[in-house]
Amino acid sequence: MARPYAQLPHGRIHASRRPTTLAPVHSDESADPVSGPDTAPGSSDAEFLASVQRRADAGVEKRKAEIQALRQQSKELQAIASMVDAVAGALQAGRPASALAEVERAKGAREALATHNPEAAQDLTRRIAEWEGAVDLALQGTANTFPAALAALGLEPDRSSRDPKYTLSDNFITIQFDKKKRVATVQTRGGKKEKVPPDPEVVAARAADEHARCFDRSVDLADVAKRLRQAYEACAGPTRLGGPVPVLDIADQMKSDDPDFALDEFMVDLARLVTSGPHHIHEAHSLWLDHTKQPGSGLLLPGLESRGYYGYVRFSGKDEGGQSGDRGAD
Repeated sequence: MARPYAQLPHGRIHASRRPTTLAPVHSDESADPVSGPDTAPGSSDAEFLASVQRRADAGVEKRKAEIQALRQQSKELQAIASMVDAVAGALQAGRPASALAEVERAKGAREALATHNPEAAQDLTRRIAEWEGAVDLALQGTANTFPAALAALGLEPDRSSRDPKYTLSDNFITIQFDKKKRVATVQTRGGKKEKVPPDPEVVAARAADEHARCFDRSVDLADVAKRLRQAYEACAGPTRLGGPVPVLDIADQMKSDDPDFALDEFMVDLARLVTSGPHHIHEAHSLWLDHTKQPGSGLLLPGLESRGYYGYVRFSGKDEGGQSGDRGAD
């Protein structure tokens, strides 16, 4: 009976007792282009030297080809070793989904393994099926294991969370387990959806990293307000100063000004500006955010979800009659 993945000695993949070997690079010394008879007796010096030169050139090209072949084989074996080390580390940590992800990423290494050690490649295919079974079994218990993994990192899912979908910080971070495809996704509000292996600890760690990136940063709100005003003025131009400018246009302008701009971090910073006092942040004393009824045109700020979507930004210093807005520092 085949050994389960947990019994792999030292985390290595073994298909037989024979070691993986390089395919030989054949070198027929008897056909060495440098050796062999030179020109016939009585040939001129030029003919003799030309003959030696031709043979030397042919020898150089042959050796270059052999060296290139050896380099390619070395590269392939290094890829195999890297794949095996990554898979072994994941299995030793009890994370079969991460082991599968490492194998899927290493397509070139698997192809090389099939060339250099076909038996090991076949054994790996069989073991992959075992690991898939282990992942499917683990995914049946995420309703218990994933909240526990979050708790170990100091996080708690929102009360509305239901397996296989979880949210954090009032739906600011969404985690989804796709049990059929054996993958999980982590996405912040306004951020890109990132795929991760569905091992509960791995998914929880990724969610914790995103939470820390957005909420645990040290931020100079005065600088945020200054850059927000600059983007507002660039979008408004001289004719619209003091009037509303779409918040998404301002976000685009800030992204063009700063390659490291992230919309989810911007939303966190903007929420902090709204909830801070004008006596603390002089640069935001005239900031107003106006609402929109179109979610696709606005931003739902973390911690201020009950106020609805903000669609426009203006620096006017006063509330305009008929507008539904919040001061950039109540």
